[in-house]
Amino acid sequence: MSTQDPFVEIASSYPLLSLVIFLPLFGALLAIFVPKDNRKALQAVGLFISTLTLLGAIVIWREFDSIVGFQMVERFEWVPGGIHYFLGIDGLNLLLVMLSTLLTPIVLLSATSAVHSRVKEFIVCVLLLETGTLGCLLALDLFLFYFFCEALLIPLYLLIGIWGGKARSYAAKKFMAYMVFGTSLMLVALVYLYRKTGASSSAYTDILALELTHNEQVWIFLAIAFSFATKVPLVPFHTWLSDAHTEAPIAGSVFLSGMLLNIGAYAFLRFCIPLFPHAAGVFSKPIMVLAVIGIIYGAFLAFAQTDVKKLVAYASLSQLGFILLGIFVFTEAGVEGSLLQMFSHGITVCGLILCVGILTERRETSTVTAYGGIAKRLPVFTAVLTVMMFSCIGVPGTSGFAGEFLILSGTFQEALHSQLLPLSGWKPSLGLYDNLNGLVEWLSSWRVVTTTLAVLAVLGMVLGVVYMLSMFRRIMCDPITHDDNGQLSDLSLREAIYLLPLVVLIIFVGLCPNVLMEKTHASVDAYVAHVRPELAEARSPVTEKIKRSRRGIAFEDKDLPGRIERSGGVQPAGPASFATPNSGE
Repeated sequence: MSTQDPFVEIASSYPLLSLVIFLPLFGALLAIFVPKDNRKALQAVGLFISTLTLLGAIVIWREFDSIVGFQMVERFEWVPGGIHYFLGIDGLNLLLVMLSTLLTPIVLLSATSAVHSRVKEFIVCVLLLETGTLGCLLALDLFLFYFFCEALLIPLYLLIGIWGGKARSYAAKKFMAYMVFGTSLMLVALVYLYRKTGASSSAYTDILALELTHNEQVWIFLAIAFSFATKVPLVPFHTWLSDAHTEAPIAGSVFLSGMLLNIGAYAFLRFCIPLFPHAAGVFSKPIMVLAVIGIIYGAFLAFAQTDVKKLVAYASLSQLGFILLGIFVFTEAGVEGSLLQMFSHGITVCGLILCVGILTERRETSTVTAYGGIAKRLPVFTAVLTVMMFSCIGVPGTSGFAGEFLILSGTFQEALHSQLLPLSGWKPSLGLYDNLNGLVEWLSSWRVVTTTLAVLAVLGMVLGVVYMLSMFRRIMCDPITHDDNGQLSDLSLREAIYLLPLVVLIIFVGLCPNVLMEKTHASVDAYVAHVRPELAEARSPVTEKIKRSRRGIAFEDKDLPGRIERSGGVQPAGPASFATPNSGE
């Protein structure tokens, strides 16, 4: 395993990252001066600028070197007092930058026939949203990250509130209430960290150097994690998701699933774990449990839906549970699988949303019962939807399989090879009370919990197959019961153009995932090696025994797992003994 510092900064000779971030902002300003009645000119401006931004991201991809550290770094003091304009890219955010720049021109192209009112304002909102998203992904100063987080919420709120469905006002307000409350707690935590540095810096690498006590890590972690949990969203902070997805226009739903939800998962990986590794270790089990609950709960909710947009929303919730599981199990396979799954989730769920949008444009409804038997009328559309569905349920050869396989592989490896064994269990010599305590302790041990969660996650995959195939059958294969379905037309050239890249990527990533992973592997390898020891120590039952002893609760040395035979006697193993073989520690 690489032992290099994953937080080394490699400066850029030209501001390529700033160019990619602010090109959409320039396009939004340019669109303001185009007459509002000239729809074609407005659409051309949006498509041209977003395509130019995608080309800039492709240049970043080509320039990116598969080494450790932040590359193309731009850093200077932005606000006097240590708040920096600090940008950088590494293997953790590269794929999401590529995804965001890809989805924006696709969204704009798909909306040319769907948005008929306030076209200028729509183009401006979409381009501003792209700037906010890219800023979040590339910011390495905590206040700069917060600034972009707040900035992207405004155009997303407007997309839902202006171009949404009948209940758009309620959905937009509910969405904003969740987001603002979460980010307000994050702001409090950021101010505390800034003061902890002596009010000298809010840069990511400077915050990393802080020595925080156990209580400080726990409380700051909880404040920041709550903000990101509302964005993912993690159960039980998910209730805004179905309303926002259902009422948002197709463009808004794409940005919700492909960008905002992934930003929440990315922020856990980028900020919560490396800044507060001890607290992340302490809360690994509850977060992983909530992630798996989200996988299964989202699958059951998706199966119960009669509205296709709500079904996709809950399918997205289920998929994001896999991502968080991989992040918090924190093995190389788990983290790499999560990054790959974020990319796959973006192209797959957004492809499903665009397919739903195509149907609703033709029938003006997203109710499942309004369709049936349309596979014969729309053969090309059926083929595209089949690819999207196969990727969503993780069929081998699609991008969804590659990510989920790595996540489950990393989780099972952690479960089966971990030395974090139960401290005690059932013993005939003990009384009933002691045996019950031992059983509870055994059931809550790290190995047992991760094994159970891995098995339940596999069950979630099976449920995903059930609800997706059920939806496909009802929409595409059931007998035609509405005369309008017999008159539907297949994909137009424009629709085929914006769906084709997603189909190609799903198959390409499924067959050749190493093309993406070779760009991320070095960063993930060094990142896990740097952070995992403290995470493993926080998860260690030895650590828990020591804490109990400090509270005056006696324990015997023979109760400690992983004992090492030494010439001086038997001593408990230190934190290094709790590394898993797959981590290389």
